[in-house]
Amino acid sequence: MRNVLVTGQFAIAVIFMISLMVILKQLKYMQQRDLGYSYNQVIKLPMDLRLAKKMQVLKAEITKVKGVKDITNGFMEMGGNGSLFGIDFIAPNGEAKKITVNMENAGINYISFFDMKIMAGHAFSKDQQNEYIINETLAKQIGYPNPVGKPINITSLPPGRIIGVVKDFNYSSLHKTIEPLIIGSMDYIPYWQTNLYVKVSGTNVSQTLKDIQQAFNAISGDNTFEYQFIDDHFNEVYHSERQAGSMIAIIGGLAMLISCLGLLSLAAFVVLRRKKEIGIRKVLGASVANITTLLSKEFLILVFIAFVVASPIAYYFMNKWLQGFAYRINIQWWVIAGAGAAAIMIAFITVSFQSIKAALANPVKSLRSE
Repeated sequence: MRNVLVTGQFAIAVIFMISLMVILKQLKYMQQRDLGYSYNQVIKLPMDLRLAKKMQVLKAEITKVKGVKDITNGFMEMGGNGSLFGIDFIAPNGEAKKITVNMENAGINYISFFDMKIMAGHAFSKDQQNEYIINETLAKQIGYPNPVGKPINITSLPPGRIIGVVKDFNYSSLHKTIEPLIIGSMDYIPYWQTNLYVKVSGTNVSQTLKDIQQAFNAISGDNTFEYQFIDDHFNEVYHSERQAGSMIAIIGGLAMLISCLGLLSLAAFVVLRRKKEIGIRKVLGASVANITTLLSKEFLILVFIAFVVASPIAYYFMNKWLQGFAYRINIQWWVIAGAGAAAIMIAFITVSFQSIKAALANPVKSLRSE
């Protein structure tokens, strides 16, 4: 029963260790993945309808602030959800089709502001109206090898045409696949101006923000100045994953501690039972290393059994968890092997404490009663 309990405790600890390693790798992957655009040192200023009507004046005033490198506007929230619209187009076979896509209403310089890559055609210029840029996903759905110049109709908007194809970018979180997107530049529709994006330099950021707030207050009237760095927003998007990693680290640490205490107690019990055997072996010439190996071996076998039991369980549940991400890592064999090696090493250190203590004991004392 003691062996079963120790094995079960270590199996639980190994499950938590593997889970923690997988979560940390997925979080690192999300932080390092190229989203298809740059949001470094970019802040977002939300705007209501009243402020959106003053957007051009507001942009002009904020541009004057020292430390502001560029400014643009958009309708979608980067890292959030898009807004669905229906579009009509003629497929290559001549068939009229209608699909639902996400819509972004952006500033003229939106593409260059976020360092997006144009794959075909060109970005917006100041003299273009009712012309749109689509992403690669939508271009594939439309079906033309080069959709630039093709007519496209958007629900509730005048007919237009495609002027460019932008490389796919993750405008939503990595939980979702990249969906078809169409980008227009219609500054004449105030209620589609919900976010102002400002790119600031990395020096004296606090003073730059104060100056932006002063320019904002001068135009906005009684609107509250609120801002958020986009990278902070992404941290919030993946907050639940970070929280899960922290919880598993704490619970896993406690599980390993309890397992080691149980193993330490079991080792002390076995050493006590085999006290005279250890004494006889020492008298007959057994070294400290021989006795330590002898006593540790059976405990390490228990830990290895725990690892064999825990590995498929941890793999199954973490694979299910990863399926919640459209873009995810693969669970590699060395992640599981690393957790097993760490568990065996911790167990060996724990058992060695009792084993070495027994091996160094004076055999005369243990054999005196005989």
